[in-house]
Amino acid sequence: MDVRNWSLDQIMQLPDHVFGRRFLIYCSSRPAAGSAGYDISEIAFPELCIIWELLIDCTISDTKRLVFKIALGDQPIAAAGLIEQLEPLFPGLGEQGPEPREIHYKGNKIVRWNKLRIPVRTAGRRMVVEFTNTDEASASGSVGIVVSSVPREIPDCLL
Repeated sequence: MDVRNWSLDQIMQLPDHVFGRRFLIYCSSRPAAGSAGYDISEIAFPELCIIWELLIDCTISDTKRLVFKIALGDQPIAAAGLIEQLEPLFPGLGEQGPEPREIHYKGNKIVRWNKLRIPVRTAGRRMVVEFTNTDEASASGSVGIVVSSVPREIPDCLL
């Protein structure tokens, strides 16, 4: 059955398995001590997609801090401060302040938010991440997002 003309609210009521193949969109960086590193995903998001999981990995000493900013963009960041001009991928996630907000982590952590099921209109853009190493220590960070497209057809037996 064709569901292209269904509203997004109707589609979001469908069971998880009809959303098709899920894939990972990924960024990582090893910012030098006291500086920022930037990455843009190789894979673009579908025009309209469902975010199923967010994974953040941070490797830095327990007393130091790595700061992440996650946004949507078309080009790699060329200079500090330009990420603030981009649309945040997760509005409201992080410390209060201008979007995209800062997400702070200390120590060696892997944080995973699963079962999110968030519909996002990305206009085919890619994930852009700023990794800021605020201290004089070596650090690395990565951000992975599991997404799928929105179904256009579903089996008739679901209705």
